[in-house]
Amino acid sequence: MAQWERRGAGLPFQPQLIFPMKAHVIYGVDKRITYHCEEPLVSTLPSSSFSSSSELSSSHSPSFARLNRRDGAGGWTPLVSNKNQWLQIDLGERVEVTAVATQGRYGSSDWMTSYILMFSDSGRNWKQYRREDSISGFLGNANADSVVQHRLQPPLEARHLRFLPVAWNPDSRIGMRVEAYGCAHRSEVIDFDGESSLLYRFIQNTRSPGKDVISLKFKTLQSDGILFHRDGRNGNCITLELVKGKLILFINSGNATQPSPPGQGGLALGSLLDDGHWHTVRLECSGQGLNLTVDRHSRPIWAPAELCHADLDPEISFGGILAPGKPMVFPRKNFRGCLENINFNGEDVIGLAKQPGPQILVTESAAEACPEIRVRLRLRPGTLGRSPRHAGSELPTPSGKHVFTTSASPGRGWAGPRAAEAGSGAVGSAGSWGLPGANVGPGTVAFACAHPQTVPATFLSAQSHLALPGSPGADGASVSFQFRTWNRAGRLLSWGTRPGSGGFFLALQDGRLHVGPRASPGQLPGLVSAGVGLNDGQWHSVSVTSTWGHLSVMVDDDVASTVHTTVPVGVHPGDAYHFGGCPAHGSGSDCSRSLGPLGGFQGCLRLISIDGQEVDLISVQQGAVGNFSDLLIDTCGILDRCLPNYCEHEGTCSQTWTAFHCDCSSTGYTGATCHRSLYEPSCEAYKHLGHASGFYNIDPDGSGPLKPFQAFCNMTDVPWTVLQHNGSALTRVKGASLENPHRAMFQYTASAEQLLASVDRARHCQQELELHCRRSRLQDPRDGTALSWWAGRANETHTYWGGSFPGAHQCACGLERDCLDPQYGCNCDADRDEWTSDVGVLSHREHLPVTQIVITDADRPGSEAAYKLGPLQCQGDGSFWNSASFHTEASYLHFPTFHGELSADVSFFFKTTASSGVFLENLGITDFISLELRSPAEVAFSFDVGNGPCELTVQSPTPLSDNRWHLVRAERNVKEALLQVDLLPPSTRQAPEDGHRLLQLNSQLFVGGTAARQRGFLGCIRALQVNGRTLDLEGRAKVTPGVEPGCPGHCSTYGHFCLHGGQCRERHQGFSCDCELSAYTGPFCSSEISAYFGTGSSVTYNFQEYHSPSTNASSHAASFQGETTLTQETIAFSFRTVQAPSLLLYVDSFYKEYLSVILAKNGSLQIRYKLDTHQDPDVINLNFRNMADGKLYHVNISREEHLVFVSPGQVNQKTWRQVSLSSGTAFRAIKSLVLGRILGLVTNARGWPPTHGAGHQRTGLATNAQGWPPIHRAGHQYTGLATSARGWPPMHGLVTNTQGWPPIHRAGHQCTGLVTNARAGHQCTGLVTNARAGHQCTGWSPIHRAGHQYTGLATNAQGWSPMHRLATNARGWSPMHGLVTNARAGHQYTGLATNARAGHQYTGLVTNTQGWPPIHRAGHQCTGWPPMHGAGHQYTGLATNARGWPPMHGSGHQCTGLVTNTRGWPPMHGLATNTQGWPPMHGAGHQCTGLVTNTRGWPPVHGLVANA
Repeated sequence: MAQWERRGAGLPFQPQLIFPMKAHVIYGVDKRITYHCEEPLVSTLPSSSFSSSSELSSSHSPSFARLNRRDGAGGWTPLVSNKNQWLQIDLGERVEVTAVATQGRYGSSDWMTSYILMFSDSGRNWKQYRREDSISGFLGNANADSVVQHRLQPPLEARHLRFLPVAWNPDSRIGMRVEAYGCAHRSEVIDFDGESSLLYRFIQNTRSPGKDVISLKFKTLQSDGILFHRDGRNGNCITLELVKGKLILFINSGNATQPSPPGQGGLALGSLLDDGHWHTVRLECSGQGLNLTVDRHSRPIWAPAELCHADLDPEISFGGILAPGKPMVFPRKNFRGCLENINFNGEDVIGLAKQPGPQILVTESAAEACPEIRVRLRLRPGTLGRSPRHAGSELPTPSGKHVFTTSASPGRGWAGPRAAEAGSGAVGSAGSWGLPGANVGPGTVAFACAHPQTVPATFLSAQSHLALPGSPGADGASVSFQFRTWNRAGRLLSWGTRPGSGGFFLALQDGRLHVGPRASPGQLPGLVSAGVGLNDGQWHSVSVTSTWGHLSVMVDDDVASTVHTTVPVGVHPGDAYHFGGCPAHGSGSDCSRSLGPLGGFQGCLRLISIDGQEVDLISVQQGAVGNFSDLLIDTCGILDRCLPNYCEHEGTCSQTWTAFHCDCSSTGYTGATCHRSLYEPSCEAYKHLGHASGFYNIDPDGSGPLKPFQAFCNMTDVPWTVLQHNGSALTRVKGASLENPHRAMFQYTASAEQLLASVDRARHCQQELELHCRRSRLQDPRDGTALSWWAGRANETHTYWGGSFPGAHQCACGLERDCLDPQYGCNCDADRDEWTSDVGVLSHREHLPVTQIVITDADRPGSEAAYKLGPLQCQGDGSFWNSASFHTEASYLHFPTFHGELSADVSFFFKTTASSGVFLENLGITDFISLELRSPAEVAFSFDVGNGPCELTVQSPTPLSDNRWHLVRAERNVKEALLQVDLLPPSTRQAPEDGHRLLQLNSQLFVGGTAARQRGFLGCIRALQVNGRTLDLEGRAKVTPGVEPGCPGHCSTYGHFCLHGGQCRERHQGFSCDCELSAYTGPFCSSEISAYFGTGSSVTYNFQEYHSPSTNASSHAASFQGETTLTQETIAFSFRTVQAPSLLLYVDSFYKEYLSVILAKNGSLQIRYKLDTHQDPDVINLNFRNMADGKLYHVNISREEHLVFVSPGQVNQKTWRQVSLSSGTAFRAIKSLVLGRILGLVTNARGWPPTHGAGHQRTGLATNAQGWPPIHRAGHQYTGLATSARGWPPMHGLVTNTQGWPPIHRAGHQCTGLVTNARAGHQCTGLVTNARAGHQCTGWSPIHRAGHQYTGLATNAQGWSPMHRLATNARGWSPMHGLVTNARAGHQYTGLATNARAGHQYTGLVTNTQGWPPIHRAGHQCTGWPPMHGAGHQYTGLATNARGWPPMHGSGHQCTGLVTNTRGWPPMHGLATNTQGWPPMHGAGHQCTGLVTNTRGWPPVHGLVANA
């Protein structure tokens, strides 16, 4: 047997060029491999071993096609040079071929430049040799004399070789001389007829101690059959079965009576294995599981260890299932075909079966349990040729093996010794594939392999065409054939193509067979359809029978599926049958029109029969029958392009005849082969795409094997990745002991491999662990034995706890020396009767996450423990910022060889000021891969996998040498290549379908330069990932001259991410945004600090605390505040509303200076500045647009002394307007800022919005001259209203103001349950206390008696009549009933503030210029100040008098058209004024007349006697 010895294991095979004494070019040579199978095979063959499709002359015959020979015309030349020519060589026997070589014809200009190599065992049913599973062609010669040699990887075993020229010297003819190299092939074969099997028994000491290996080769034309079966105890078994051309490994573990049926479970490998060619199988079974290899494609599968050893019987049946003595029925097909070189753990099973002198013993099988098995033929090794009289003895072979061959032929008896001696070593009969003389019948095996004589034809393209004549004398028409294809659509057959002849067609459409009469051009009627999924690559049979007016079709010999139809099909005997597409000449145009949108069939046909006569395709090939074009006869060239499956990450592969496609949906990956991940590798990467906190899919290894998983990203300056588990709740433990420990296993939302990858990428990881204990210790105080512990990522145990470090055997309190008992390192170890705890954070990243917690000390009386494990939290991504700086063109970093044979991807960031430079490069002998900055605005990706250099470029509209970070992604796979820079459109290039696929590199990977130290990159490279693996640039740069780890200057690239005035701050790894000077927050200052304002709501910010002056003081309130003066300010805010008018912003000072920003009733913006109390305010009207349209607007106001710059508009719109102020240049003693009051009412001149009435909205009401808003009516409950701009609280049932003053409760009812003020916290029955005491103070008025008339009251010294039982203050001012005030200050008690001199507000009202307080009546408010609105009515159109006092309105009526008195005071509804002109007060819901005023003219209160 030929041996290939590879030296330097683990290194990829590389082609080299070798030039011996004569000019030879040898492809596929590796000096590390020594070949012992390279003898010339052709040069010594006789002339009869050479044949060809044709020859130019006798001197150009194929016998002259020996390498380096000059006989005859110096080589073979066909009669016509086209692609239908071939040169064939019979090597005499099946040999192993390891290389082929070609030359042109000696002394001529005839040579071929490329060719296809085919091989066969029998000279029929040829198979095309492919390298790398896809490459079908070989490079030929460039002249007539040089030798071009190709090593075959892998070698092939065959008897016949056929060379098919594909291209040749265009100026001459095809000319060839050839040689093949190899050695003899050892072959032990056995032929099964589909009803027989072979049972091999062995003794235990022959088995490998740790591994069982079964290897064999097989070939068959049947798509189903059992190769081998191994049974065991307890229902265990292993079965390798051919199912629809694929090998399925079925595994049963358990009490099953039979293996699982086909298609249910099992491992599938291989495809199209029913092609009549040899296929290799190897099954390894060990404690690690099973590994199945089919034709160099391997796949592991987990299986219990007992399946390989203890639970399996010491016997294996081949070709079927044999279970002697076991009553089981297996509804599976036996194998029909040949097995070669069956080997079990080094033993030649077929060789044992062929040992001389076996005794054929006739025994009955379990006929009742398995009636189809009637005979079992048992061969006793070492007894071949003996007579049946020795049947009674069982003689083992010297090695202790027993081989049994059996027949399972229904109704047959024992085959007899004559059958065992008949023809070609048969046992029972000759082979089942038609060997000469082997006609004894089925139920036997033979030690020779038959060669069935089926001749397929391959339709290579949609234009492939085969025309066959019909039978002239036939009555009707009948056609049958078999086909296999991957295409969903294509015309298979049409008949009757001459004009007016009628006829019918057969076509595939959507995988179904459509049959019908020929239609007019462009139409496809398809009257009947049959079958489904017929494009699955399997052989399907079709039978069509047509007579006049009747058509029947049967698919796959299924009578039940036969369809019949009555159609007007014209039958003309002798019409041609056209298979496939349209011929290249003749009536092709009519044919093309009749095809419509389908196109011709691509696939294989065989067993074609017309009118009951089988068509000889060899005669067609020789031109004796019919005609054809673009066809390969005597071969089926179907190729499973989904084997191996190049769709990565569980992508679904589908295919056509020429290409495969990957469905990547639901995989989390994209690209032609599902290679690129859709998700980022970390939360850090998501943050730099501008994402906020939330759940994201994380793929830590990118295109690597790990799947994405979901995690929560907490987007802080350095983001946190949070991974939850199934044990986050507090868990209590009782009764646990060393013998019965409590063991908690934690399952995370990611797998162990995903967790490990995420932890390794992070800069820091932590996990909080809480331990609560009561008489439950963590370690034994006697010897320090751990009583509780936890396990880390590798299931290793740890006894240090949160806040401690590895090896400390302590808790956090032990390190900080603050444990409850100093002699212990943990609080729990104090073993106290009360609950204690040890809480801390585990932060040793190499041990995280926690996977298990074990507690054993909770079984003593009163003993109990509890624990709680927090989520795994990992911060940052070290790989994302791993970078290196390259300072010279000769400097580079080197890494191990880049292994990306079938798929490769590279991604990295770069920044530079240089115009060009190589990013990375890796070389092979001929293959290479390179990425470089070709010019300041161009990046190039180039590579060669054997198909010639390929290059992709991306042009940037702006220079890339701008010292900013740019992202490069490059990918190459078997389908396409891709290059993308930043977010520019990617550049792609499709790979040839039948080209080289393997990228074979052997040099180091150079980063930042080349091996030649030329054209090196100058700049920074960061986050370099190769096939999902991050390269440690910083680690390698630390030991490399000319390269420094890290790269500063991230803000030049990412500074624009810091929005709304946020400042970019450099960090060692990355950057952060400082939002201190911005009204936004978040990692990029992008989350606005905003609030939603409901109707009437607002936010007040006090710049200075308001301090109470002394009682009865009279100085200005502002004198107690800081005298901060602003000569300039900048204000910026955004808003969105649909309400107008609205107060957006108000700033005031203790000197009554203010700034207000208002939306007017029409939605326009209005800004008012009043910086001088003696001048009218400056009003800036910005009629930009209606800004109450629900859109977001941004307002910028910047003032420098008297100049104001305003920019209103939508976000990112900057249009400035300049205004000069006349009302002052400075803000003195700023008091407060109010944001947002959206009431839908018109504000007064000061910008104060009015208050609405009882349960209704009042609009169109004007405020008084001081700008105080009117008060709502009494007797109703008003809720949800905010305080006024000055902070005065609203009435009954409302919240207090920012100073904490409680509201007043009026309206002629008993006032109880009132809220106290902010200072007090005490409530007096029915009374409101003052701000300092919490008690009723002398001089302050209590609450009135509700709903009664007060008479007989005495006035004070000033003549003011007090209210019922109220005391006046030191100045003699009589407070109003239910109100508290002091004489000096203007503080507000029980919701009121006033100053006797200054005109402060009582009960939310403004006094007159003399400081007289207004009157507050029961159920009504009768004051001379702001107008009172009625309950449930709207009062409009009321004018003030000459002094600016608003008129009084009545209760429940609209007061209009009233004449004022001589003083200008308007009378009350239906009331007369007094002599002083003061209007009388009206009563509660009544007309007040005839009231006498006092000498000062002040009107009395309803029902009260005035003073003197």
